Amino acid sequence: MPWAGIFLVLASSGLHVSWNALLKIRPSLTALGQGMVAVGIVGAGVGLALGERVGPGGWIFLSASAVIHIFYYLLLNRGYQLADLSAVYPLARGLGVAAMPVAVGLLLGTQTPLAAWLGILVVAAGSVLAARGERLAAIWPALALGAVIAAYSLVDSQGVRLTAPLFYMSIASIITGLALLATQGQRAWERSQLAAGSLIGALSLIGYVLMLTAYQLMPVASALALRQMAIPMALIWAWRRNEGVGGRRVVAAGLIVLGAVVITLA
Repeated sequence: MPWAGIFLVLASSGLHVSWNALLKIRPSLTALGQGMVAVGIVGAGVGLALGERVGPGGWIFLSASAVIHIFYYLLLNRGYQLADLSAVYPLARGLGVAAMPVAVGLLLGTQTPLAAWLGILVVAAGSVLAARGERLAAIWPALALGAVIAAYSLVDSQGVRLTAPLFYMSIASIITGLALLATQGQRAWERSQLAAGSLIGALSLIGYVLMLTAYQLMPVASALALRQMAIPMALIWAWRRNEGVGGRRVVAAGLIVLGAVVITLA
């Protein structure tokens, strides 16, 4: 396994946890929307300068991705308002991976391997343990995020085949950012929040580009399995923030990581 690919996946995981942590600390959809638009414009400008364009049929996937991501950020923001990151992050990421083989099987009519089903059961066990003792009203966004993550993963995996990843992501970021601002009834940009939102948007964009680059250096299954290291990274951040990460959440996260790796390598 190439060390460069390992480094890129771990760096991408760290960036993903970082922008999630920032959103947890400052859960502002206004800041996020403004930042996504600003970063998207820069990225799209770079793409245009490189001669990138939306490929035939690309707008279908771009539009679908933007709509799905609106729900993703709304649910994520709500989840971080109601519950700890150490509860929301493992649940959302693990259930997203678990939902993928089921969604693919339903859409393509393929049979899900037995190993993948075993992995799904392990993720489910970890999720039940993570959710135990938590009010449903507090963790329902994390549960819904699993389906949303699986949906945008399927859409984007096809979309980047028709349009260069950076240009694709940048355009989708602009559309999603504008839609998020519309949900907040925002009429003017708030400069005080632009910096924080732009940082979140930039970390998200860079992290995804690093992951796409890693796919070119190592097997996709290996990269996705290693990507699950983001979950223990998130727990470490939560522990340092005194979220009260106890043994139950650590064991639950461990089961979710194990199950996700089994699903990915199945």
